[in-house]
Amino acid sequence: MEITIDEKTFNFVFGFDFLQEINKQNRVYLDNGVTLNAGVENVVFNLLGGDFETLITTLHTANATEKPRVSIDALGKHIAADEDTDYVSLVMEELKKSVFTKKKATEFEREILGAEKKAKAKSRKSK
Repeated sequence: MEITIDEKTFNFVFGFDFLQEINKQNRVYLDNGVTLNAGVENVVFNLLGGDFETLITTLHTANATEKPRVSIDALGKHIAADEDTDYVSLVMEELKKSVFTKKKATEFEREILGAEKKAKAKSRKSK
């Protein structure tokens, strides 16, 4: 994925390095000593909820192994100024394409959207 900011093109790669970093940022430690990597799930959940901090930090992480590197400030300013581009959808599509994130991203998105649909149906029935 590429984004041009101030006439510079930045690459965003959702590969193994990206997966390791988001898992490192989103570890869940259970009482029984088990550690769960919840990076993809956390990113998908927050993106579907419209969380722009997650969007910007996800993009920043995807750019971390690339040159040139983009700053979080530059990403934030660009996304705020470029309201016509749906960056959430673009990042979700990249997550669903990458061999490293595709399975979890697709399954978790399906689960969230299914639960949301059931909750709306239940809400309509109770009215």
